Amino acid sequence: MDVREAQAIITVSTTVERGCPSCSQRIGGELEFDESVRHLIQQHGYVLLHVGSQTTHDGNGGPWHSTVAVLGSVDLPKKNAPADSARFKSMDPPKSFSELGEELG
Repeated sequence: MDVREAQAIITVSTTVERGCPSCSQRIGGELEFDESVRHLIQQHGYVLLHVGSQTTHDGNGGPWHSTVAVLGSVDLPKKNAPADSARFKSMDPPKSFSELGEELG
């Protein structure tokens, strides 16, 4: 598949859990990364476009690493997933004690 033909692009990350755009399967986050990618490829015909690392920063400015996979499909995902499957469960980097104290008042 040529990436220019992609009608749908999805990113799977080791730090973000979400619902599959085509069904109720949970993907990414604390789940098995390889199983999430395999699900999209085998069950829904996505093509793997890229696998790599992503680095952001935690509350103290330190590096926070994750692995990401970008997949594409020439077909738009079927919208048969339950409404709650589209919620993201962000796994943010740990906060410092001072930041937690500020949030709690």
